[in-house]
Amino acid sequence: IIAMPPQLFYSVTIPATLWFISKGKKQKGKTVFIDARKMGHMVDRKHRDFTEEDIQKLADTFEAFQNGTLEDEKGRLGMKYKIEDVLEALIDYRGKTPRKSETGIPTLSAKSVKDGYIDYSSCYYISPEEYQRFMVRGFPKVGDVLLTTEAPMGNVARLDREDIGIAQRLLTLRGKKDVCDTDYLRYWLKSPCGKAALSARETGTTVTGIKQAEFRKIVIDLPDIETQKKVVSVLLSLERKLEVNNEINKNLQKQAQAIYIDMFITNADPAWPVGHLSDLISVRYGKDHK
Repeated sequence: IIAMPPQLFYSVTIPATLWFISKGKKQKGKTVFIDARKMGHMVDRKHRDFTEEDIQKLADTFEAFQNGTLEDEKGRLGMKYKIEDVLEALIDYRGKTPRKSETGIPTLSAKSVKDGYIDYSSCYYISPEEYQRFMVRGFPKVGDVLLTTEAPMGNVARLDREDIGIAQRLLTLRGKKDVCDTDYLRYWLKSPCGKAALSARETGTTVTGIKQAEFRKIVIDLPDIETQKKVVSVLLSLERKLEVNNEINKNLQKQAQAIYIDMFITNADPAWPVGHLSDLISVRYGKDHK
């Protein structure tokens, strides 16, 4: 599929997309997307054209895709994959519920995974024996992505510890080495594209969710692994800066509260009068206050 630039065709000025479909293609189950929207040159005020070099570049890209050597051409374009084809692990404990205990190994459910972080205060516990009996479909690792599949659907967080049980309504995801960076997958699932892909395959009315079989069919656009790592490096840096800023804001808020309590409660001037808000203002309802 080639995204063409505007003003290339005489009959239409808006950008067009060319689809080349072949039942006998060499790269089974894969589709190459080429972004050519900035290629070509204007031959007059209204019309654009490709040079021979532009056409050759497109042809070379397609030939490299056909021959399976496109990965050597870093950063030129992304590839479309079914999400199941880029995962080393997809762990799903749907349909299984462990026996809870007062103490033991913390176990996460969908309500523990918020959008961007894990709330360990809302987890429950299972015994070490129950953990070994229950966790037979796979064990989570630090760095894995947790995705809620229902109530709510689509919350995403990064797992930061391994001594954890995973219960219902959660998928644990891990990208294939040198194919899909797990953090890149996490950011993609949080992006508008990822959320739209999830929503397109959700089912249900009152409570919506996504089944594992439908999740596996989602198509993800992946650049080469080096580009993924560069993107992740930038986003992780921004993420850490936001975390630091949030901690600073929390600290400032605590300081402001402490100052307020000290000035207006603990050490309040006894000469200050005590009254009601209505003693100072007149409140009228039914229209804007001006």
